[in-house]
Amino acid sequence: MKIAVTADVHLKTKEKSPERWNALSNILDKMLSEDIKTLFIAGDLFNEESQNYSEFDEFCKNTKYTSNQIKFHIIPGNHDPSIKQQYFTSDNIRVFGKSEIIKLGEPPATFLFIPYLPAKSIGEVIAEYKENLPKLSYKTFNWPQIFY
Repeated sequence: MKIAVTADVHLKTKEKSPERWNALSNILDKMLSEDIKTLFIAGDLFNEESQNYSEFDEFCKNTKYTSNQIKFHIIPGNHDPSIKQQYFTSDNIRVFGKSEIIKLGEPPATFLFIPYLPAKSIGEVIAEYKENLPKLSYKTFNWPQIFY
């Protein structure tokens, strides 16, 4: 399984921050050239808590992405903690509004997605899920990077 991971995209409107939208498009173009179908956005997709999410929703509906089965997995960060699944109509967007373990790929890889939670540390959340996580070594990644 191949995935792409990015974070801190800090989108505003296309008019206010075209360079950020271009950077996201460049990531997706690289994904398409490498036949990568999954993008994890690990926090701060948007620059402000309150946004008009329809521009991103339409961006993800582009046939360039839907026909290639690109899936966007959004983990809210401190700049977009109120982002919710209901704000999007595109079938290829999934927002993780609460901590959740998911399995992707064959053989399945296990991921624990932890959105920004002002009342808890990441360590506290991991401790809550520890029993349900496979025993493995943890890796630290340098961003942005594409993993194989």
